Amino acid sequence: MSRRGKDLPPLGGLAVFEAAARHLSFQEAARDFNVTPGAVSRQIKALETELGCALFLRVHRGVRLTPEGEALSIAVGEGFAQIAKACRRASRLAKASPRSPRPAAACASGNNARASRLARPPPLPRSG
Repeated sequence: MSRRGKDLPPLGGLAVFEAAARHLSFQEAARDFNVTPGAVSRQIKALETELGCALFLRVHRGVRLTPEGEALSIAVGEGFAQIAKACRRASRLAKASPRSPRPAAACASGNNARASRLARPPPLPRSG
């Protein structure tokens, strides 16, 4: 399975872009991600370089979206809303199903001997 295709930039950069576009502020976006405004600026610059267009106009003490940035902001916002909806649905379904499997990490990390055996690969057949 491919990473996600050649025409989709890293999701982290898109998440930072979405926050910066929503706030129209790199500083506010930085607060959302607990990073510096400079880190947000570098993420945005990398995204702009990858896409080959400016997404923001840097103005005195702020930013504005370019037409390309506005279009991307709408699409990314809708996409993240769909992802959030699907995650909530998956979580709801898992809670409603008594036979829903627990995450593998939760099983393997406990002291449950059966879970530990299940987490190990089967032994190789003996030759001879």
